[in-house]
Amino acid sequence: MANETKKTDKFTTVNELARRRGFFWQSYEIYGGAAGFPTYGPLGAKLKQNIERKVRGFFVNNLGILEIESPIIAPERIFEASGHIDHFKEPMVECLKCRKKFRADHLLEEFAKIDESEA
Repeated sequence: MANETKKTDKFTTVNELARRRGFFWQSYEIYGGAAGFPTYGPLGAKLKQNIERKVRGFFVNNLGILEIESPIIAPERIFEASGHIDHFKEPMVECLKCRKKFRADHLLEEFAKIDESEA
């Protein structure tokens, strides 16, 4: 078992390759980043447009489903009304040395070496 290497899942492998090739990166990365907000490079933007065109072609053109578009950023009262603020809080911890904040469940998964899909 000494020669056993840690196997990474395909999503992580493809994700890291896409980042290295400049398909996308975390928005505002030099300021600590903003989770859920990617910035697309030239190839990433083109890939995203191609995927959107295929999805529209199938659902809108073939099935006649109507398309709407709305903002992904919403006022706080929307999250209050939906229960996200009261019921979807993730426990956070702060490193006393570097002052970075981490989700407690992620640290526990890492410590127990549990894959996210198993948690």
